[in-house]
Amino acid sequence: MDDYQIIDVDVHNEQDDRALLPYLQEPWRSRVAASGIGYAGSGYYSPIGVMKKDSIPPGGGKAGSDPDYMIKQLIEGYNLDYAVLTGVVYNISSTHDPDFAAAICSAYNDYLIAEWLGKHKAFKGAMAVATQDPLLAAREIDRIGGHPDIVEVMISSAARSPLGQRPTIIRFTKRRSAMVFRSRSIRERKAAGARRLPPRPATRHATLSGTPAFPRCLWPIW
Repeated sequence: MDDYQIIDVDVHNEQDDRALLPYLQEPWRSRVAASGIGYAGSGYYSPIGVMKKDSIPPGGGKAGSDPDYMIKQLIEGYNLDYAVLTGVVYNISSTHDPDFAAAICSAYNDYLIAEWLGKHKAFKGAMAVATQDPLLAAREIDRIGGHPDIVEVMISSAARSPLGQRPTIIRFTKRRSAMVFRSRSIRERKAAGARRLPPRPATRHATLSGTPAFPRCLWPIW
């Protein structure tokens, strides 16, 4: 077991909407400052909430919103080699405005790089792209996909049009990136060179391999 690394591939770091303001251009900055991002609701209800209560920072704020507390609680607490920060902004793909969605993803990606990835060597980032406009998404991958601590691209399976349409496939497959689909019922997928895992009946995520940063890692799919 000494040859294996411990990697948490789905760490949901959070942030207040206003944390993205320094990374937004107008008119998006004023819009978010006035009324927030305005994610589309899922319609699902939990009487106890979704996020872990013990991940709320001692000083307050959203669960998973304090990188220093996450280092102490998760990285050091479980002796992780890496934690892939997947965020939550991928939900923007279910909203109606492609330009706003792309701006939010770009702002989040800059925020992630500036305020999280440099905090600890274990932190690696899943950059977010919105699927409403595949061209804008591909441009964003080109813009920061080469960052050494960005190891995958996160997209939501909740989209305004099916992701299998030809324009979407063409735009994304030309980028050599590990892709992650955030879903509740997506089936297991296999990337070139990936080791196939046994089928699982309640698959929630599909992570595609091919990231140079983790050449020895077999990405789990669950």
